[in-house]
Formats: sequence, structure tokens, C-alpha cells
Amino acid sequence: TVFPAFGVGEEADALSVVESDRANAQIAGPGVFELPLDTAGFIESSRSLAELFVRPDLAVSLQWSPLNAPPEGAPITDEVEASLTTLATNIAERLG
Repeated sequence: TVFPAFGVGEEADALSVVESDRANAQIAGPGVFELPLDTAGFIESSRSLAELFVRPDLAVSLQWSPLNAPPEGAPITDEVEASLTTLATNIAERLG
């Protein structure tokens, strides 16, 4: 879960946390793009990370990590991107 989380101010909501994380990821480097969903979300391809806004009180982060990958993740493949997108879609539909 990205939101709610410790260290996030009371005035924050899930959407502002996702947008802030996206901005930080874009500053860190290339490979950040929109999730093809009807909600706010992005994939950070260098870390195999998907983050999405589910509803105002909930945002989640999904990360694929292959065996022996560093803790920050590994570059994403087309297959992993498709799997993360499918999982994110299912989460948004079920919890949104």
C-alpha cells in the first residue's frame, strides 16, 4: 500500500501521493509512463514498478522482482509490463 502510509501528512490523499511519486520517478530518470487504465497510475520501467490510485483513501504499488535482482527491482520486459497492467486493472476494478 502506498496510501495510507506512515509519514504522509493528514492533508494528503491517495491521488496526490501517486502524482508526487510519479514526479519523483520522472526526475530520477527515463522510463516512466501512464498505466492504460481509467484511473491515475504509472509504470516505472527501470524498477518494474506499477503504482495506481484506487480511490481517494487507497493507492497501491506493485513490483515485479526476478530472482537475484537488486532490491530496487530490475528493468521491465513487455511480458512483465502486461502482467503488471492486468493486475493493476483487476485491483482497480475490485477495490475501486
